[in-house]
Amino acid sequence: WKSLHPLSEGYTFNPSVNLLAKITSISGLPQRYDRILLKSEHWNAQRIDLMGNQPHFVVRDNDEVPMYPSDHYALKCDLNFSVDANKEKVGYYELNTESSNFQDHLHEKKAFETQEEARNRSTVLNEFKELLENSCPEGNLVILVCGSAQLGVNSPGSDNDVLVV
Repeated sequence: WKSLHPLSEGYTFNPSVNLLAKITSISGLPQRYDRILLKSEHWNAQRIDLMGNQPHFVVRDNDEVPMYPSDHYALKCDLNFSVDANKEKVGYYELNTESSNFQDHLHEKKAFETQEEARNRSTVLNEFKELLENSCPEGNLVILVCGSAQLGVNSPGSDNDVLVV
């Protein structure tokens, strides 16, 4: 963010604007939680933008209230691949396949949800889906789980990012 937008803070969590962030914030201060880290000889960032940072308006108590899809905004980054003409070939490296030791280490550090936490997440999402379906008898809802849970990179305590269309 800083290399492409040096004059912008790039806040991805802003309780002063986003009601969902305000509800979950302890300090009330905007932060840049979401980041893209890139260190490569061959890949470089061409563009980076915030996503989900524009509200849609819902009516609450006869007032239009700005609502955001999540308490924090996403980042979208366009990358460009280039090879230095002075180098003969690009090196590609594979992750060491001794993954069982690495996975054991991650489990020891509690980087993964337990089976109980995964069941609880599933139960909450199913109850949320049922609640939405009951509130919209026309049945024209599309409910998508997105974010870290959909990507399979959620950790214990991660929130549930859900898009309802």
